Amino acid sequence: MRILFFLLLFANLIFAAYIQWGPAASGRVQLAAEFHPERIQPLSALPAGSTLSASARPEPERPVAPPPALTRPKSERPESVAPGPVAPEPRAASAPPESTASESMASASAAPEPARPATCLEWGDFLSVEHARMEAAMARVQLNHETQRIGVGKRSGYWVYIPPLRNREHAVRKMGELGRLRINNYYHVQDNGQWNNAISMGFFVNEDEADDLLEELKRTGVRSAVMGKRYLEQIKFVLRDPPQEVVEKMKTIKGEFPGSKLETVQCDRTRK
Repeated sequence: MRILFFLLLFANLIFAAYIQWGPAASGRVQLAAEFHPERIQPLSALPAGSTLSASARPEPERPVAPPPALTRPKSERPESVAPGPVAPEPRAASAPPESTASESMASASAAPEPARPATCLEWGDFLSVEHARMEAAMARVQLNHETQRIGVGKRSGYWVYIPPLRNREHAVRKMGELGRLRINNYYHVQDNGQWNNAISMGFFVNEDEADDLLEELKRTGVRSAVMGKRYLEQIKFVLRDPPQEVVEKMKTIKGEFPGSKLETVQCDRTRK
């Protein structure tokens, strides 16, 4: 028993010595030397503008990778089939809705009728040198409607006239003499042509009618009138879509010019 006691005591001494001076004791001493608890300071006690050293900065949190997707074993995967062309589903023929059909029928029935051709009132034919006389007559009755003067080309005829006088004063004096003889159907030609200041007494297609007028003027006392065959430009006046009031006024004017023609015709494309 005494020997067992000493063996146990010796073993305890060896174990105590190992704990005191073994490798674990040296690690504890080194840790105590490097770690200084008295130097630890809270962050609030640090001076302003100071930054933590790289070793003292807390490392940023690293994102946690999502767990890998579960995959089936190759033996459990279904076999892949190559996709083929998908046949389109047949569409049923769609009939137009009743409202659309009715609207189309209504629009077809309500379609505007084609515009009727415009009508024109023509008054002519007159010598182009006498246009101012006709325009003055239309202005006198106040037509208040647009009037076009259209040339109809040169025309041969027999013109009864007093040859051009020296100037306008002589022409006015001659017209005064005609007025005293109660002759009012004449016209003073005023233009820049060769017939300026002539006095037109009438233009006739028939030579006999021109001779009759000339003889009548001579019997009345007008001895300066002559008759000659001339190729003169003729014109007519055209009124597009005139109201009935304008038509009546034109009929009144026509009575002042025997031999003139007033008629309603369809307007052609050149008179738009």
